[in-house]
Amino acid sequence: MTVISNLTVAILAGGCSTRFGYPKMFAQYGHQTFIDYCLQFGYKLSESVLVMIGNHPKSKFNNTRCFQDVYPHHGPLGGIYSALKYSPTEYIAIVPCDMPFLSPDIYQILYQNRNTLRPLTVKVKNQIHPLVSLWPKALSRSIEYYFEHNNNCVCEALKNLEGLAVPIIANEAMFLNMNTQNDYKTFKFRASLHPYEFQL
Repeated sequence: MTVISNLTVAILAGGCSTRFGYPKMFAQYGHQTFIDYCLQFGYKLSESVLVMIGNHPKSKFNNTRCFQDVYPHHGPLGGIYSALKYSPTEYIAIVPCDMPFLSPDIYQILYQNRNTLRPLTVKVKNQIHPLVSLWPKALSRSIEYYFEHNNNCVCEALKNLEGLAVPIIANEAMFLNMNTQNDYKTFKFRASLHPYEFQL
């Protein structure tokens, strides 16, 4: 797969993971953590990869640059905004750290449909996944409006910015949301029995 020179991959790893019990980026599947999987995935797409760590202490993952949020405590939208501010490229692919089996092909499809004025998200079987998305850097100023009005809702920002949902054919298992330890156990059990579900 050819890397995209005009794209930065931003891994969202700044959540508090309160219900999970510890930062989800350190959860393991096999011999690797979720952040390891995401980094491998990210470098298949771009030479420019950032890890957005929210308000966590600064650190490095395999020499990948980590950035705290410009506006702390604003959830995923704060991470998206910070990625747009720090990115050296025109487009930013947002990768949630708790979806380690997303395929780079998903973001290739988003990039092929890129729009200079609108964010793009993925739509699978009528379900929109707002954090699996592509954002033009030009929208950073528009997102500041939401912080100024104490609004951290990614879905509302996508709606107001006329975000486009790109339909793709993929297995829904790839987008499992792991908020609790029970979700995590379900994921590991399902992935061990049916690994094909986590492929395009």
